[in-house]
Amino acid sequence: MEWIKQNIEWLFSGVGIKVVYWLIDHAGINKSNILGSIVNRNTFYVDFNDVPWKKLLNKSSQIDIVVHYFHSWIKTNNHYLLEFYNRGGKLRIVLPNPKNKELVDMILQRFPDFNKTYLVTNITRTAENLKKIRDKSVRKDASFSVQYTDDMIWYCAMRFDDNLIISPYEQVGDIRVSAPAFYLPLKKNKTLEKWFAKEYSSFEK
Repeated sequence: MEWIKQNIEWLFSGVGIKVVYWLIDHAGINKSNILGSIVNRNTFYVDFNDVPWKKLLNKSSQIDIVVHYFHSWIKTNNHYLLEFYNRGGKLRIVLPNPKNKELVDMILQRFPDFNKTYLVTNITRTAENLKKIRDKSVRKDASFSVQYTDDMIWYCAMRFDDNLIISPYEQVGDIRVSAPAFYLPLKKNKTLEKWFAKEYSSFEK
């Protein structure tokens, strides 16, 4: 834990640290005592995979996602996503436009071990697989929609009703490390709620 505290600037370098500190400031958390404030509230996860996805999926009715791709996450949470849709859940997702060659090339800088075909396949399968799960749902009012953007996405963000999970992207993927994640309750952070609503709507234009 002490190592994390000493290296928090390194963990969230570049654009990532700016995004995270902006969120922390608007969430009313003292930046000088990040670990003391966040870990004690169970709102900071060193590894993105440690987020309690089952709990979030099981109690949510609306999910909004902004991400580069989510193929493996969907596979891991397939059952809980189906249960979400079976309750009439509504899911929206923003993905990079796989037909935008310049954008794909920019994203590839994060994944030097990927080729274009593999990345584009992961993007398209993300939307296809979410739709397939929705199509298996017993509820006709369950909904899924996808929006493709030509803008660069600098973070992964997921809104589960009134809760936001956000994880900054590393800028260059020469050395891959587990991505951290923040959990932030939006009911207590109206400014943050407005920020995410603005961000999401900007991708829909």
